[in-house]
Amino acid sequence: TKTILPVVALDDVFGIIAFGIAMSVAKLSVGVADHSLFQMLSEPVIEIGGSGILGIILGILLVFIVKKAKDHDEVQVITLAAIGIATGLSMKLGFSPLLTNIFMGTTLVNLKQNSKRVFGAVNDFTPVIYVLFFTLAGASLNLSVLASVGAVGVAYVIARAGGKILG
Repeated sequence: TKTILPVVALDDVFGIIAFGIAMSVAKLSVGVADHSLFQMLSEPVIEIGGSGILGIILGILLVFIVKKAKDHDEVQVITLAAIGIATGLSMKLGFSPLLTNIFMGTTLVNLKQNSKRVFGAVNDFTPVIYVLFFTLAGASLNLSVLASVGAVGVAYVIARAGGKILG
C-alpha cells in the first residue's frame, strides 16, 4: 500500500494532464474553438503549471506553519484550512484543485521530516472529505448528455463500471 498510493496519485496527475490536452485538441478539431492553436495548447500547460506552482508554494507555507503547531487539533485545523485555501485559490485562478492539493501534499511529504503527523491528523476527516468531493463532482454530472451520445455512451459506462469491478 505504501507503493500503490503514490502510483494512484501519479495516475491522477497524468489523467488530468491528458484530459486537458485532449480537451484542447478536441475543441480545435471540432472547430468550436475561438482561440488560436497556441492558446488552445497553452491553456492546459498554464493550468498544470499554475496548479504545480500554487501547490508547491502552499506546501512550503504549510510546512512552516505546521512546525509551529503544538498539538494534534492544531495540526488538524491548519491542514484542513490549507486544503480549503488551496482548493479555493486554484478554483479562483482557473487551476485544477486536485492537482494543486496533490502538489501541496507532495511538497509537504518531501520537506517535512514527520509528515505522518500531518496526514494522521487529517485521517479523521477523510470520510467527510470523500463524501464532499464525490458529491460536488457528481453534482455537475449531466445524465441527459448520456442519452445524446447513444450506444457509445452506454457502452463506455458499462465498460468503465466493469473495469472498476474487475479491477
